[in-house]
Amino acid sequence: MDEVDQLILVALQKDGRQTIVNLAKSLGLSPSAMLQRVRRLETTGCIRGYQAVVDPACLGLGQQALIAIQVRHSSNALERFERGIMKVDGVKSCYRVSGRYDYILRAALKDVAHVGLMTKNEIAAIDGSSRIETMLVFATVKSDNGWLNEGSFAAVENDPLS
Repeated sequence: MDEVDQLILVALQKDGRQTIVNLAKSLGLSPSAMLQRVRRLETTGCIRGYQAVVDPACLGLGQQALIAIQVRHSSNALERFERGIMKVDGVKSCYRVSGRYDYILRAALKDVAHVGLMTKNEIAAIDGSSRIETMLVFATVKSDNGWLNEGSFAAVENDPLS
């Protein structure tokens, strides 16, 4: 991946709907060269897809929560939990993590009562669920707007840890 590919990724994260012609013009490439680069980024998996970012409140999902789960460790417990959590609709993402908990979930639901019901009736019912800690989201301070922005590459290049 070269600097131009990185700039393409930044531009597409900002606006994934822009045309190849406009993207090419903004980066000083021909449309055919741009199309070839974008297709390569797609086929190599650097670009996994395109989607609209929807505000959950517009869908009536006014309460977000982070849920930390500890799983009782026994044979195949983590796999059983992962299969179970895939069936819980209110859970939007699930991360296996290190530390005191085994998983961190991000959920978006109608309200606090709905979060409580999902936690009690669906998550706690998954075989192996042990300790569950729910944290309600009061405000989103910084949202996930993709992995890159204009300053991303300078930050990596100047990182004292690298």
